[in-house]
Amino acid sequence: MLIRSATAEDLPAILAIEAKAEHAAHWPEKKYREMLESQTSRRLVLVLEERGTVQGFVIGHLLDQECEIENLVVASDFRRRGWGSKLLQSLIDAAHQAGVTAFSLEVRDSNLAARALYNRIGFVENGRRKQYYREPEEDGILFTFRMPFADVSR
Repeated sequence: MLIRSATAEDLPAILAIEAKAEHAAHWPEKKYREMLESQTSRRLVLVLEERGTVQGFVIGHLLDQECEIENLVVASDFRRRGWGSKLLQSLIDAAHQAGVTAFSLEVRDSNLAARALYNRIGFVENGRRKQYYREPEEDGILFTFRMPFADVSR
């Protein structure tokens, strides 16, 4: 298993995985293409490969010292192996290296697996957006995570 930065060549695999993921944020191909091909994108896109095939991805939007996690998807045949945790931790590590200290995201109320993952990593539930999602209409649960700061006084 390998986690690396996504390239434009990964687009077909990303689209295929996203299309089969009921809880994923579904974006037009053009949006994915622009973020993968842009030299100035403030998005961090990582893919998880298994035996040379992309089986998951995560997207974070970098905003100064904050990162909004916009999408985290693992192919259905490869779930429940801890790969979502590894993708998320890799994004947190890469964003932290870029100066990010705070993370946020929304998740469907019914996506219990994702909510459990975020809680395990250390995210804290801190709000609800009524009827945030469409098709089907559903509340969005807000989560945040702050990087722990080292004690430099010693």
